[in-house]
Amino acid sequence: MAPKARHVGRLFWRALRLRCPNCGGGPIRSSWLRMRPPWPTPPWAILQYGGIALMVVAPFLFFPFSKTLFLAFDLVFRPAKPDELT
Repeated sequence: MAPKARHVGRLFWRALRLRCPNCGGGPIRSSWLRMRPPWPTPPWAILQYGGIALMVVAPFLFFPFSKTLFLAFDLVFRPAKPDELT
């Protein structure tokens, strides 16, 4: 779905005013070269360890489904022809 031109214009207008493009709050800069600290601070340690755990566990969980999921994805973009069904 393409974003509406009015919405895109609002985002860029807020950014040009040095406000938060998402909500319009601000100011988000404390000086010309420095941003204010982010609020709230993301839990980076949890995200890093969770990402590592997911990288180890996900291949084992999805291995049985990988072939059929790939075939379904392939069929979305390249539907089977009648001669391929036999």
